[in-house]
Amino acid sequence: MLKDLGNIPFIPIVCFNNEAELKVNVNTHIVVNRCCLKDVILQYKIPAISQEIKEKIISIIESNSKTLEKGATCEHKYNALRKQYDSQNKIQHGVCPRCGGRLVERQGRYGCFFGCSNYPRCKFTSNR
Repeated sequence: MLKDLGNIPFIPIVCFNNEAELKVNVNTHIVVNRCCLKDVILQYKIPAISQEIKEKIISIIESNSKTLEKGATCEHKYNALRKQYDSQNKIQHGVCPRCGGRLVERQGRYGCFFGCSNYPRCKFTSNR
């Protein structure tokens, strides 16, 4: 989308939702939760692009963004709830919702849990 603007300098930042637990510590890349994103961006004091280029980038992104119509939003919500219901139903019947394997009771460091019989290919677990 931005190739017509030439070589635009950028800083790659990987940003996860606030609920995500970051399990990696990477010194060569910036990986943060959403709550820390603003602080990371504000560390950079010297502008790398002009205000004019910034406005062009915003305009291009906005013109290429697809907004969902109300019907599509409702359909998306319905599909998400149905998938959640299907997963819970499979778990209740002892079926792995990821791969279709059997859920078997296992003993772990923190007590009993149900894990997929296809472990280690499938690492699904549940406390049921």
